[in-house]
Amino acid sequence: MFGLLLIQSPDLVEGRPVAIGLNGQGTLLVVGDSLTVGTEAFGLLSKKVNALGTWNSVKIDAKVGRKASLGASVIEKGLTASTTALVIALGTNDMISKPETWYPRWVIDTVMNRTRGLPVLWVNLEFSQTGRSDWRARGVRFNKELRLAKLRYPNLTIADWNTAFTPKSKSRFINDGVHLTVSGYKTRSSFMVPAIYSFGSAIVNASTTTVHQQPQRPQRPWSHPQQLLQRAQAQAQVQLQQQPLDNCSVVRWGNARSYVLFRFSVCYRPR
Repeated sequence: MFGLLLIQSPDLVEGRPVAIGLNGQGTLLVVGDSLTVGTEAFGLLSKKVNALGTWNSVKIDAKVGRKASLGASVIEKGLTASTTALVIALGTNDMISKPETWYPRWVIDTVMNRTRGLPVLWVNLEFSQTGRSDWRARGVRFNKELRLAKLRYPNLTIADWNTAFTPKSKSRFINDGVHLTVSGYKTRSSFMVPAIYSFGSAIVNASTTTVHQQPQRPQRPWSHPQQLLQRAQAQAQVQLQQQPLDNCSVVRWGNARSYVLFRFSVCYRPR
């Protein structure tokens, strides 16, 4: 029904794409398989994620039958200077065809080693309870290895689709025990969008907890090192009193003539 799906929705200012926004976020790259194809087609995933406003651009690269082992190279080629986060929804096709117990850890490491240390949200696996038991067992093994991978990769977050999805009524698996009904894909989209929003909020909050300020140069030179030290300490105290928010400030005072420079890093929290 679907083959390869490539969608990119840039944010434009005066007709030009904006690479990085004021919140430090640029492009979100979503790499997936047929489940992502269906989630985009029936659940309007990219439109909803773009509407969150966290990233300036959302790029979805999804293909029917894609394994995580092949997705690793897609990620490597798809990363650009403006990519600031990834969503990975891969592993289902691997578990259908790969019974080896060592495989899940190997393929997860293969993918994560291509992410350049960027924040990653990985959607875990779920097979139908009425489908093939061997696929379900492999899915459990994969999800376990994904949880263990968080110990090796601090940039990894898991979106727990396995726990969240309860097939019922029209929102369910189709007969193959892997793919979903139209309502099922809409449910998957409704799960992924809040998960991506929380993921993005955590990234933004982590990157804006400290603000670096560069004070202006002193109005007149200070020729003696002790005077420089006293002046810097006095300025730091003023900043501590005037700034009510968590902050880190760099206080620099120096005398170009004598090549003397003091640098203080001041971090503080509100009372």
